Amino acid sequence: MVPTILSDLGVLAVVFTGALAVEAARARYGLRLGGVVAVPLIAVLSLTNAWVLPVYLPGVVVLFVATTLLHRLTVLYGRVLLAMTLTMSMGYALVVIALGLVLGAELPVTDFQLYFTALFAGAGAYTLHLTSPADRPAMVTLSGALFVIILVGCRTLVTPPARGLYADLTPLHILPVAVVLTAAGLTLTRLERRERPLETHRREVGQ
Repeated sequence: MVPTILSDLGVLAVVFTGALAVEAARARYGLRLGGVVAVPLIAVLSLTNAWVLPVYLPGVVVLFVATTLLHRLTVLYGRVLLAMTLTMSMGYALVVIALGLVLGAELPVTDFQLYFTALFAGAGAYTLHLTSPADRPAMVTLSGALFVIILVGCRTLVTPPARGLYADLTPLHILPVAVVLTAAGLTLTRLERRERPLETHRREVGQ
């Protein structure tokens, strides 16, 4: 069994907070962050098991490439393409399992954790595919910031198990958090500068 670090109400609060942030980014900048529930729940799962993140991130990259190739070869789009991406995410989970068998190593992420990690990777890959190439760096940066903020927020409220991310806090843990948040701050500044002339144009057209 996987240890519970947040109550059901706590998980709902995390998902709700993440959904608000995702919708705010979409409404303000037209950016879809890495899935409405995917990023917040990956943060929660990472607190339970630090290996969730190393499985999730390569999965997003692999499934993004696979989804892009599938779209170009078949011209599938919309819900059909999303369904195919999520199906491929289950294939990614099987590849992770097979890799463990080949290496003769016990998988650090198994059962429902592996299933949901792969599923969320598929959701993130599809969202990345929908984002225009010019906006992808901003989308990735802000998704990373959302992950870090939720991770740090949850970590201040609970104590993760020994195998969880940030179970033992050290000064070195501050560095990646600072880097991600600084990059997000610079990205938001650039997006706000882009948004101001657009708002002016909208007001002028509306007059």
